[in-house]
Amino acid sequence: MANRNEYFTIKTLQSSLIAQRVKQAKRQHDMEILAGYGPNKLQLVKSNRGTIIDIRFSEDIRIFKKTMPSRRTWVHLSEKHRYQGPDKLRLTSIDQNKKALELTLLRDKEQALPYMQLQEQVLKGLRKQIFKCKYEFSHPKINKAFKNKSELRPVCSFPIFDNIVLKECNRVLSTWFDPLFCDSSYAFRMKGKGGKSPTHHDTIYKILNYIQSNNGQQIYVAECDLRKFYDTINHKIIENAFNHFLDQVDKSNCEKKLLRHLFFSYLRCYDYQRSVGELNYDSAYLAGAGERTFHWIDEDLMVETYGAGYKEERIGVPQGGALSGLIANIVLHAIDSKLETPLSIS
Repeated sequence: MANRNEYFTIKTLQSSLIAQRVKQAKRQHDMEILAGYGPNKLQLVKSNRGTIIDIRFSEDIRIFKKTMPSRRTWVHLSEKHRYQGPDKLRLTSIDQNKKALELTLLRDKEQALPYMQLQEQVLKGLRKQIFKCKYEFSHPKINKAFKNKSELRPVCSFPIFDNIVLKECNRVLSTWFDPLFCDSSYAFRMKGKGGKSPTHHDTIYKILNYIQSNNGQQIYVAECDLRKFYDTINHKIIENAFNHFLDQVDKSNCEKKLLRHLFFSYLRCYDYQRSVGELNYDSAYLAGAGERTFHWIDEDLMVETYGAGYKEERIGVPQGGALSGLIANIVLHAIDSKLETPLSIS
């Protein structure tokens, strides 16, 4: 049986719930500020992708509001609590709100306020669904972001409780898989021994060190970009790569079954051709986008890559979903390994 004391604990889920509430407070604050700049300064883009999706989002928000305290009742932080660490650095406004909300929940838990009792019931119900492999991610809303003068970028957003489950799912799988990734892979990585995740600064330092250690020698640099990677990766490739990694992890079959179910549910919730491609024919959805549409790669290339029946395949993963960065590392690991293998020049 999956370890219920290690994954998707009430404490972990509550922490994610707090993070969602703080993000919501930040968005509300920003909206109020931006609203003062007039109607032409702020463009709100709504995505109506079907009543089922809208109902799921609305229901999540309704439950979410009932499980959290009113903003007016949050603990007011004293000035000394707005700083942290030996250097007494001032907390960001988001971290201040997070700390205030955490203190509020601790205060109200002792008083057994109704919303805290409901919150515990909701989180226990969520865990029950997860451990019975019954939890399914909903189809995300597709928000149109302006990429350039002619193209839109599909940015996905998930309901609140999907985000909470996705965050923990990503944490667990990253903990399992990250040690298997190449040292030359820097994106979407776990925090290392120093408590920091690799960044693009580390790649620059490595390049500079390489140049210094090979001073005077001719160095060749290859630069490439994966065009529309998230929009064109076949789910079969992802599933095979995921199972390959899962086979290397020393975990029980029950634990693997639980995370496999959630991971594959994430894949099932989205397919570029049906989730995004069809929106190019929805004039109401494209209102306000001007001449912009969602662009995919040429059909000839799709046929060459996936065959003439590519339209029947499930292709693409959500941009903006918590697991998509991990998926990139899983799929591209084979390329990283190949590039780390020394060339034998005869």
